[in-house]
Amino acid sequence: MKNVNKIVKALAIVGLVSTSTISIAATVSGNLSFTTIADVKIVEDKALGFGDTVIPKLGLSCTIVYKGEDDGGDGSQELAGSTLTGDACGGSTYASANVSGGRFTVTGAQGQSIKITVKKFESADLKFTPSGNYVNAEHGVAGTSITLVEKDFFSDTLLTANLGQDIGAAATGAGTLYVGGKLEVLQDLDPGTRYPATYEIEVTY
Repeated sequence: MKNVNKIVKALAIVGLVSTSTISIAATVSGNLSFTTIADVKIVEDKALGFGDTVIPKLGLSCTIVYKGEDDGGDGSQELAGSTLTGDACGGSTYASANVSGGRFTVTGAQGQSIKITVKKFESADLKFTPSGNYVNAEHGVAGTSITLVEKDFFSDTLLTANLGQDIGAAATGAGTLYVGGKLEVLQDLDPGTRYPATYEIEVTY
């Protein structure tokens, strides 16, 4: 009887071993990375100027229509057709001293869509309502022609554009913003006085 008990116990142990599972596992860590987009920037290259003969009388206005440049924004080849008109302009024309459209360089990630907001300015003395054009720098080397985006923008209105490849800088996106607009005199001003003003431009992706 004792021998029988020993055999039964032995078989039970063998059965227990045969129903167990042996597991082999491995663990590895995966890697990820990313690069943040280049910051979008805008720099004023040339200030907007309405000249030296603005008539300081309530209700008069002077408007610059600035066509821009065909050389990527260095100021040496202005497009024909820019004008200075209005009853507040005095004897000045677009060719007169201190009359110029505003020019800004926009940089950021190449090929990225951007939104440009040019906001009006208004004070007790005057009101400025902007308008203008944006030029996208094209792929190529110096001397490559650029395409003018024939879109006007107005106060608090978004102009949607793209950042092209800056000429001579393949890793950077760039474009040029040309600003004109309408200056309105809101009250009689002092004669022979310089009146500075600022307006806001916002560029976002």
